[in-house]
Amino acid sequence: MEWSNKISSMIAQIRDKRVTQEINKIRNDVDTKTDNLKRGIQAEVRADVDVLNDRINEVVNAQSLPRNNSDHDISLNVFIRELPESASENIMNKVNDGLKVSGVECARAERKESRDSGKPGLVVVGFRSHNDKRKVMEKKSDLRDSQQYEGVFINHDKSLQERQMADNFRTI
Repeated sequence: MEWSNKISSMIAQIRDKRVTQEINKIRNDVDTKTDNLKRGIQAEVRADVDVLNDRINEVVNAQSLPRNNSDHDISLNVFIRELPESASENIMNKVNDGLKVSGVECARAERKESRDSGKPGLVVVGFRSHNDKRKVMEKKSDLRDSQQYEGVFINHDKSLQERQMADNFRTI
């Protein structure tokens, strides 16, 4: 009986040792696969973060560059519709007089040729700063109170693509 207990005990020890070895082997395999997945995910995240950092740097650099080409910066422009047209007009004076915003003068103004002979052409007006443009856009509703400018409309200037998209939506 003693031998049978010893044999049973030895078999149990061998079985426990074997199970422990298998568990350790599986644990090592799982740890290895987890580490590989973790490294892969970290590499992907690092790559994505690098791309985002590059984009942020591009935006910061673009914002910090001096804008010498303000003539082409449409974010400083507005367009005016239905501003009465006269034969010998000084469009800059006409726009500044019509806006009636103290401390703000337009940097440039240009009347575009009208496609409809019965209507005056659009006037594209550029300002020196976003603050000047903001002041004008805040005061544009006051034009309704003026009898001379009640039918005049001021809107933000749009890029060619935005105008084409708006035209397409109007035809739909």
